[in-house]
Amino acid sequence: MTNNRLTPTEKSAPEDRDWGQKTQQSVRTHSAPKDEPTDADEIRTRYGIGQLDISDFTKDGDEPSRIVYPDLLIHEHDAERTRSEGGTGALLVGKRGCGKSTLLSQIGTRLIDENGEIVVWRGSPMRSEWLRLKRWVTLWLPADAEVEATWMTETGDAPTENVDDLDEVVRDVFTYEDPLDLLEQLGDGPEGTINVVYPDPTFTGCTELTAETNRPGTSDPLPFRPSWETKESEPPTPLQHWWFAFILAAVEHSSHYEWLSLLFDELGDLVPEDAKQDAHRTHDKVTLFRSCMSDSRRAGFSPFGAIHYEENIHHKGRREWEWRISMPDGRPNPRTSRMSSIPVGFETVPMESDVISGFKVGTGLCYAEWGATWFGWEDIPFESEDKHRWLRIRVDEPETGFDVDEEADLQLQFDDQIFAEWQNAHAHRLVVKDPGSGQLSVESGTVLDPLESPIEALAFDEIQDVPGGKELTMTGEAGQITVARIPVDGETPSSASDIRGVGAGD
Repeated sequence: MTNNRLTPTEKSAPEDRDWGQKTQQSVRTHSAPKDEPTDADEIRTRYGIGQLDISDFTKDGDEPSRIVYPDLLIHEHDAERTRSEGGTGALLVGKRGCGKSTLLSQIGTRLIDENGEIVVWRGSPMRSEWLRLKRWVTLWLPADAEVEATWMTETGDAPTENVDDLDEVVRDVFTYEDPLDLLEQLGDGPEGTINVVYPDPTFTGCTELTAETNRPGTSDPLPFRPSWETKESEPPTPLQHWWFAFILAAVEHSSHYEWLSLLFDELGDLVPEDAKQDAHRTHDKVTLFRSCMSDSRRAGFSPFGAIHYEENIHHKGRREWEWRISMPDGRPNPRTSRMSSIPVGFETVPMESDVISGFKVGTGLCYAEWGATWFGWEDIPFESEDKHRWLRIRVDEPETGFDVDEEADLQLQFDDQIFAEWQNAHAHRLVVKDPGSGQLSVESGTVLDPLESPIEALAFDEIQDVPGGKELTMTGEAGQITVARIPVDGETPSSASDIRGVGAGD
């Protein structure tokens, strides 16, 4: 095994532009000029990361197909450079401060460099380690959520500055409607990109994805309930559960991409060891996760999860990984001389003794049942302005209501966070979404069934006559909002169900 230490190269910014500008990936189409550098070229240059060379890891007599670390990073449909075909993925195990987030940044760089990979970094309101790569990041936010971004002090105790325009922090900001829409947009974009995705608190499309699959744990569609659509006795779905739906979409709709990797720091947030069959059916979702993991290689999907301890994640959530990385945190690596140290899902390991506990940050041990490889990584520091701060991005309940144009002719308008539109040959109605109830007639503007609010903080008011039709409002602590306007002056109403509320995609 060879320790692949790298020599830093020139780190000056490109002439007449900043890092991340005018690369092949900075153009959101496949028509980008091929004579420009790639994002991976720039990242390697900026941080002194040499190109991956399998010969750096071999000794006399070693077969390249037996070298574990390059095998993890190089993705091939027909194995030629390495021994494995399809997607890969690894668990990075190490205590805080041992370099997991920095290594994830370098792994992401290797993946986009070697495979033209679409790399997705899990966005979390509690951390922003992806800021190291912000000049090359495409940020994806849910279209129907309220987004709040704030710079926080390094300790996380206090906000320092609100961020009014995230386009000034990263290269690009885009929105998505649901997991499948995100996957389609990623596939339509350029290859070799770093994408930071924040999950959708509305869970749009998540239950529908589980209703369309026959995987274990989905005998009934899995619940995804936003906080504002639940009653006091029904806990809302944890935001991180959105990732179960995304992973399902990535595996079952892999025609949208060739290679896709997910970098997930603190994987225990998603598949905790104490997962139970609770109101969220967390245990069923973990079962679904394992099923998706078992098919990930075939789909070209490669998940990389970082954890502090193996025991932090459910045994179903760690059984399917074929690669592990032991981080230099002072703890010994698994070894055959201590069978209890062998990870769940492995029958054996190739290490007979402890070989890593004395190493410092910057060197890791990548291993599978069939081999092990030393490797090194360079530091990828934060930009100077980010050294003592981090970025908190919160996605929350979309605002309801819409702006009423009193001068315009009255048309059918409604808040689609409150109502769904239903129509057949004989009737046209607005139906209150779950967990509320009730219906309005679009033809007459009358209440057909009593209206019960789907949002605890808002209550329906009496429907009112307005010029040309009817208007329905709701009232809460923040005041009154308009949620429906119905023309009933004898003209044929035109549908406006695609009108969004203020702050919900305008």
